[in-house]
Amino acid sequence: MRKSLLLLALPLLLAGFSSQAATLNKEPLKVTAAGSIYAPATVPLQKSFNDYFALKNALVLTDAVQAKQLAGKLLKTVSQVSIKSLNSNELQVWNTYSNRIKSNVAQIAKSTAIEDQRKLFLMVSTDFVSLAKVASKTEPYYAMHCPMANGNKGGDWLSKEAAVKNPYFGNKMMSCGKVTDTLK
Repeated sequence: MRKSLLLLALPLLLAGFSSQAATLNKEPLKVTAAGSIYAPATVPLQKSFNDYFALKNALVLTDAVQAKQLAGKLLKTVSQVSIKSLNSNELQVWNTYSNRIKSNVAQIAKSTAIEDQRKLFLMVSTDFVSLAKVASKTEPYYAMHCPMANGNKGGDWLSKEAAVKNPYFGNKMMSCGKVTDTLK
């Protein structure tokens, strides 16, 4: 009987620990392949960056339907960022740009026109580059610049890869641009 109760209580106990960890919004320490120990980036910002990269990749592929869907996901993620989990530098930049990020991402999520999505993504990217400069990260991000984007005024974006894949022109000019900074 005790064994049965223990087996029934164990999932509830584990669920309690999981929800407590989620409430604290902290991840445990991780170990890299080289054996270094690190604390992962703030969970809400890491999710926001991951969703940003997914949206960027949809624009690289010139997939307006996917971009619209992924913008909706990004909007949900950025709307759930817990400011309590941000360090002071992250908080300062987040407070400066979060409303504009949310507004522009919401417009992308409503748009079905790839060119409109790309124009809005230009503004989102500018704000995400500013955020990436101060955010905790578990891997480097690459700040990229295309001089021909935005009517030849230029446009920036972030990537997880150093290889240029241009979200503003897609396959028309996939490799137009260069890495301007490696953000660690």
